[in-house]
Amino acid sequence: MQAALAWPLAVVAAAAAAAAAAAAAAAAAEVQQPSTDGLPGHHDMASDALLQWVRNNGGQVHVAVRHVPGRGRGTYAAWDLAPGDILASIPVELVYAANYSLGLGFESAGPTLVLDMTEPTSFWQPYFSSLPKPGQVLSKELIPQPYLPIIQDENTEAAIRLLQDNIEHYCRLLQPAFVKLQLEANVTHCAHGTALLSTRTFSYNSQEVLLPIVDLANHDNACLHTHRVEPCDVAKGNKQREEGLPAPEIPASFASGVVIPAEPQDKEVTAACSNKEKSQQRAGSCRANLNPKQSRGVSGICIVWRAETVVAKGGELCNNYGLLLQDNTVLQYGFLQAGDIALELSMLDRPEHSQKFEEVWDKPKSTWGQPLPHKFTGTAQDVETEVQRLSTRLAALKARDAAVASIETHSDDPGGRILAMLLEWRQQRLRAIELEMQRLAALREEMRLDAIDEL
Repeated sequence: MQAALAWPLAVVAAAAAAAAAAAAAAAAAEVQQPSTDGLPGHHDMASDALLQWVRNNGGQVHVAVRHVPGRGRGTYAAWDLAPGDILASIPVELVYAANYSLGLGFESAGPTLVLDMTEPTSFWQPYFSSLPKPGQVLSKELIPQPYLPIIQDENTEAAIRLLQDNIEHYCRLLQPAFVKLQLEANVTHCAHGTALLSTRTFSYNSQEVLLPIVDLANHDNACLHTHRVEPCDVAKGNKQREEGLPAPEIPASFASGVVIPAEPQDKEVTAACSNKEKSQQRAGSCRANLNPKQSRGVSGICIVWRAETVVAKGGELCNNYGLLLQDNTVLQYGFLQAGDIALELSMLDRPEHSQKFEEVWDKPKSTWGQPLPHKFTGTAQDVETEVQRLSTRLAALKARDAAVASIETHSDDPGGRILAMLLEWRQQRLRAIELEMQRLAALREEMRLDAIDEL
């Protein structure tokens, strides 16, 4: 059993109240339909429409998308999967590339994304409709500034303020376009667009893109499933994978959205699929190739997501953004990770954390598939110095307990979901520091005994 957190009751009560409000808001936001295919959770109509859009435009989708209570939206195996099985194959013409015509950084591209999402005839509208709605993304772009003292790191707080100021700047630059569409140049909406890009993009061909289907998978530090550039032709893709051949080169204009219209499905293939398990159909896929005559896009190049481990039907299919500590996911992606990672030091509290303003988002170095973060070690003097550093850090955090407990839910945080997340993370930070100090004390004692034995 873990020891109780040494936190003032006022702060614990504030976190509990905010968490309860957040849970209610999250439940109200989900659009659910009962699942009848034996898979977890509930259907999401927008996600189902997205799967169909991808298939209609030459893609393959062999996963199910579900809302699971307490877990949110995720991707699940529609049947038993083996290593190498294709989870989804997305023609490169279906991805949406961030538009940096106004400047550098997601803060310049976010407002443009908001404008694109308002276009009802957009090629990507089925994808846009599946994206999280305002209030469902909780990353740094949307953290109300009165909440920043909870973070208690000067450079990080300053970086968030600058980011939000830049979002407002670019949002104002596009005000004429918003007015033309009879829309308000709402900074919160622009921040939401920026948050969608910063939390969901993948880098391909030196360009940040939104990748349909794959971006629905939840992050897991230990996840091994991969997605890479392959020929859309399955046989050629398998050959590339098996023989270690180089990936095809993506055309510079791959995010143009130009796709050859799909031809009608072959009746024999459709009939063959209809005989498959209903669960596969409801999952938005079928082992038969439903699109044998459909173009895979002008380029014939896809981004292919494959299983790298055995996954049983109904198992969740994850994604891996690299080793992420708790503050990485809270600030960059807007969620708390479950499990032992919550008891590891946040990046902000680690000795290797950069104090340079421009590097506050640095992630720790890690080996793919090995999620355990670096553990501090060194000489006895090094360990003693680190214990003192952590002790000072812990005292500084606790000294702000009263001020943190007095922070109230902001109007830009309906339901208090962001506040609840930050307060819970702060409690975890304190506990992680205490545990690391205990580990280092034990290490120091071990070193002392070893030194005695050597005498």
